[in-house]
Amino acid sequence: MDFNEEGFIGDSIADFKGSVEGKHAQFFELYRKTNRIAHKMVFHLEIANNDGQKVIAAALFIRLLHTFQAVAILAQHGLMLDSKALLRGGLEALFILNLLCKEKEFLDEYIGSDALRRRKLFNVAADSASDPNFESLRNYAHSHPEFLEGLEEEIKKNGWKKLNTKELAERSGLISMYDTHYRLLSEEVHTVPRSLESLLGFTEDQTPSSFEWGPSDQELPFTLLTSVQMLLVGMKAISTLCGIYDQHEELLLEIDASLTELNQALSTLDTQ
Repeated sequence: MDFNEEGFIGDSIADFKGSVEGKHAQFFELYRKTNRIAHKMVFHLEIANNDGQKVIAAALFIRLLHTFQAVAILAQHGLMLDSKALLRGGLEALFILNLLCKEKEFLDEYIGSDALRRRKLFNVAADSASDPNFESLRNYAHSHPEFLEGLEEEIKKNGWKKLNTKELAERSGLISMYDTHYRLLSEEVHTVPRSLESLLGFTEDQTPSSFEWGPSDQELPFTLLTSVQMLLVGMKAISTLCGIYDQHEELLLEIDASLTELNQALSTLDTQ
């Protein structure tokens, strides 16, 4: 089936996938190596019911691994805008994971932030008189006013506040990733005008002349390397918390060295 008829969900996208993996082979090779190490690490994690910090941290790490794989799948198929938007969400999860692994006390803040989300959702449901999507929640809110009152009291008692992404990055020691990768990737998430440039073709005088709606590998190396860095930081954090870092140290150092080498090579290409 032709791409013009079915787009990204048709069979013809497989041809692009093969060509883009060949063109960027060294980046995908590092990606797969990092993925294998992360999967090996998952099976070394244990459910410790008496240790909420480790349980939640492990769940966050698995979430991070899922994002890591999804970023690659989207990039392989030429959906770079979506791949980058997803990667930005992964960085948010990384800030939370890294902070949780460093500070056990943060667990209460993280769990408490969900109370604020539930309060907001209940308030929205109560005010959405005609939206059928909120019908069951709206009925519950109206018939159980004591639930919302109890939630409000719990929030005030514990001083729970909405989590701020920049503050999380600072506290987790990853503010440099926030100021660089996270900010750059935010353009796709918020659909700022500049993020649409990759969907347009321009003449020499920068006049829009066509729509570039097909698959693209624009900024694929940057996206993959950022995603590898994200997962590497997450692997170091969770393995240190769970006492299994020594078992994986050699491989993690190899990934770190390869990441540095490819980043330097990419920087050289960008300046030429």
